[in-house]
Amino acid sequence: MFFVTSIITSCESLQSFELHWCTSSGYDESHEEWSIVKIWDALVHVRRTIQEIMFESIVDIPLGSPTADSVSSLSEFIDLRILKVDGRSFEGMFQAWAFKTRSSDMDDFVAQLLPTGIRSLTIWAPSHALIPALLALARGKSGGLYESLTTIEIGASTTFKHWLPRPEWLSNQAELREEFGRAGAQLKMDIPYVPPEMLNFALLAGGLIG
Repeated sequence: MFFVTSIITSCESLQSFELHWCTSSGYDESHEEWSIVKIWDALVHVRRTIQEIMFESIVDIPLGSPTADSVSSLSEFIDLRILKVDGRSFEGMFQAWAFKTRSSDMDDFVAQLLPTGIRSLTIWAPSHALIPALLALARGKSGGLYESLTTIEIGASTTFKHWLPRPEWLSNQAELREEFGRAGAQLKMDIPYVPPEMLNFALLAGGLIG
């Protein structure tokens, strides 16, 4: 964590950031000191130059505990055009936003989440809890929010690949496609079918469940 955040904060004009965080042990750092929230907090340092962010982590990297200074919005990342993150990264920001605003209104959160010039959004392995956020994004887009956003992708990442989506994703797929189609944005969804017995086993084992 110290190495990654130090590199980010030492840059004065970073334009692209990519991190696929696939281990949570080693490097003489306490596991409890690692968190997704700290990555977002470090990226604030380059919010005026960063154009592309690609970031994901495995499930045993903790989200972290938000504070009043935690990142809850990317609206000040003025040049950000491409965002590719896992669902847990958004969950970390939502927790920080809810902590600051004492609100859980998804429409308000989504309306403040992204910079106005965002063009492409990819969410890997999102939790089913983010379905309301996507519907809120589609409604906002229909109302003139994020006019430059033309592509939204949902699915497993090419790096970690593993994602067992809950049935809610399949049952809401048609509505999501319809809402984004009405908003004039292309929604690309790759939602694999997971047999109930496999999903039940994964829930008991604590696997990567969406």
